[in-house]
Amino acid sequence: VHQVSQLIAKAAGNLLTDLNVVDVFTGDKLGEGLRAVSFRLTCQSQEQTLDEKSLTELQSSIVNKVTSKLDVTLR
Repeated sequence: VHQVSQLIAKAAGNLLTDLNVVDVFTGDKLGEGLRAVSFRLTCQSQEQTLDEKSLTELQSSIVNKVTSKLDVTLR
């Protein structure tokens, strides 16, 4: 979880104002030794309004960064 959080923060850069782990789920449905982690991100820009397009691009960038660096998948 810590490594994922660090990569999220790095990918989001100065737009990230808050990052929290919302839920951690483990169970047979995921497979042995696996867990699902939900994160809540709060992003804010002092320079411009973050519209849907810019937030979608930021989300894609974060997901790409995390999935390329770690053996994780987006559920």
